[in-house]
Formats: sequence, C-alpha cells, structure tokens
Amino acid sequence: MKAYSKNLQQKKPVGKPAAQQKQQPKQQQQQPGQKASVDVNKLLHDPDLDRQMQRHLEDKKRSDSIRQQVAAT
Repeated sequence: MKAYSKNLQQKKPVGKPAAQQKQQPKQQQQQPGQKASVDVNKLLHDPDLDRQMQRHLEDKKRSDSIRQQVAAT
C-alpha cells in the first residue's frame, strides 16, 4: 500500500491540465466526447496503472486466501 500511495503522490501534477481545461469551457462544450475518449485511452494504456492494478489484484488474492484459511480453522 505504501508503494501505491507514493505513486499517487508522484502523479499529482497530472491534475493540473484539468484545471487548465476548466479555464476554457468553450472548447469542452464543443468536443466533450473526444476529450473524454482521449483521457480514457491514456488511462487504458498507462503501464504504471497496469502494474499497480496487477499488484492490487495479487494482494487481494493473497489476503482473500489468508481470510479463507483463518475462517477454516
């Protein structure tokens, strides 16, 4: 979990472009779907997010199996 929070802290500057978009609402109104799809594609192909998700799922599997073992005893 510590590694995940460190990555989040490093990625905080990514939020700044969103603030710049708010200053230009006209462009957002013209092409809301296109900008959203670009952001989604960036997220889908972000290798850091993929690694974080893999780690998260592996940790979840481990904790679930431990819970099952504890519940069985």
